[in-house]
Amino acid sequence: MKRVLFVDDDQMILKLIERKMKSTDIKCHFAGSGKEALKWLKQFDINVMFTDIMMPDMNGLELAVKAQSISPNTMRIVLSGSTQVTAIVDAINEGHVYKYIVKPWKIDKEAIEMIEEAVNISKEWSAGDDVKSEKIIFVEASVLKKASLLGSWVLTDDNLSVIESSFDGGLPVDWRDQPYELINGSDGVLRLYNLDMGRK
Repeated sequence: MKRVLFVDDDQMILKLIERKMKSTDIKCHFAGSGKEALKWLKQFDINVMFTDIMMPDMNGLELAVKAQSISPNTMRIVLSGSTQVTAIVDAINEGHVYKYIVKPWKIDKEAIEMIEEAVNISKEWSAGDDVKSEKIIFVEASVLKKASLLGSWVLTDDNLSVIESSFDGGLPVDWRDQPYELINGSDGVLRLYNLDMGRK
């Protein structure tokens, strides 16, 4: 059975996710706190855990660290309204988090496909298969640290699909024309565009 755990202290968000996920064949569990989430992880084999970072008592990063020891095969994905690179790096380094999603996160058809893909990858991990995903890109902490030293930057895969950037809103129209550096990522070659250098 496919099992996904959603963790958020906002019950309205959990209710919305529950409604959106009813059309799938995924068994969804919901927790309003980190402590409640740990109970689910101890009781069931959870394939993927989505957790908000900003929660009282136990934040999502602390939960991810504890979840790793309880259920190491559970893929841990964090969501946050913060776009600070340091938060992303901490989540990867300390929580062994596999993906960072910036809120607000719209649970649409594309998001549901991503959830199903994450579940499938997790199940293959559990079976001991060495799997690389084309849809979910795991950004290494060293790459994000390098990006954080720049002022304005865009990180893409080799097909120019944007993975992360320093921009909260839309990207500058000329970002593809700016200088970039090729960086080896966990799933292939990435491009780190230095927008400050191109405008000097």
